[in-house]
Amino acid sequence: MTSSPNCRCPVCGGKADDATPATEAGAIPALGDVAVCAYCRAVLVYDGEPLRLRLPMGSERAELYGDEGIARARRMILQSAPSRAKYRVAS
Repeated sequence: MTSSPNCRCPVCGGKADDATPATEAGAIPALGDVAVCAYCRAVLVYDGEPLRLRLPMGSERAELYGDEGIARARRMILQSAPSRAKYRVAS
């Protein structure tokens, strides 16, 4: 895990202060990077200055929710901590 900007999920309010990079070891979230909330499994995008999390918009949403890597991350979160996934986000 690496340090992440101190953000909150706009869906459930869960604190996103750590990140596990999916592609590059030690990567720190940057503008445009994608995140999956560890609490509600919402797909989010890092945006703004300072960085904050937002929901994907328009065609971006369809593209991200259709991505197999993101779907796999969402399933892993549910399997590893089902009690944390108290908010159900449409798959």
